[in-house]
Amino acid sequence: MPDSFGPPQYSLGLTYDKHVDPDHRVHLMTTDLYYISWYIRSGHAEIKCNGQTFQAGAGQWVFIDPFTRRSHRLWGDPVLVSIRFRLSWRGLDYLPPQLGIRVVDGGNLGQLLAAAEALCEADQGELPPTSAAYFRRQSLFFRYLEQWRRQRETFGVAEHFPRDQRVFAIIEHLASHLSIQPIDYAGLQRAVGLSRAQINRIFQRETGMSPRQWMVARCLDEAQQRIRQGSQSLKEIAALLGFFDASHFTRWHRRQTGRSPTDWREMQDV
Repeated sequence: MPDSFGPPQYSLGLTYDKHVDPDHRVHLMTTDLYYISWYIRSGHAEIKCNGQTFQAGAGQWVFIDPFTRRSHRLWGDPVLVSIRFRLSWRGLDYLPPQLGIRVVDGGNLGQLLAAAEALCEADQGELPPTSAAYFRRQSLFFRYLEQWRRQRETFGVAEHFPRDQRVFAIIEHLASHLSIQPIDYAGLQRAVGLSRAQINRIFQRETGMSPRQWMVARCLDEAQQRIRQGSQSLKEIAALLGFFDASHFTRWHRRQTGRSPTDWREMQDV
């Protein structure tokens, strides 16, 4: 199936290999659309998700999938190698099924660590897409993805592309009507020719989440892209995504990420 529409697209996010800034050591109930990998050089990590607590220490990897709502705290002079990247394919930000948080000993993952270190060293922020440095970073990124994929395959869970094409019609309609307000199922039903029950069943089966969960995550991502760009006020972003006002948007963003939009934006510059 992917050959009919092109392969998934991968984009590199924030990378670093350093001490974790004190302001970044505690996050409460945050979520995003990135695949995240941490290698803990020193210190400790505690991640809480869905009633479970995961502990990781020096010499271990932590793998986190998109849409994973979690809290974490780092302590003990934490030094991390951290790689964040996104996957995009026809409106999906991951290949189902989503995997739970994984903590893995790093003893047999020397190639993954070497690839991550090289990528961090080469990641110099924004680079002209015609420069040699840009292509070197991209080649190192795909070297890392190869090793990341090899490790992921050891988890024994077969990822798959959605088989029911109707899910893409649903996604396309939802993407063109991004709003935090309740989904307009009447309009969605007319657009895709399915009942509400069929829509929910197909979407859940093919993506592993409900249309509402997808919509909330997409609204958060859209909001944060606009916050990062800095060209619109919170009031304008709130209106665009169906919030009553900027205060409503701020409260919602804090529930989703543990931080106000302003605090979140300031953290992106650290």
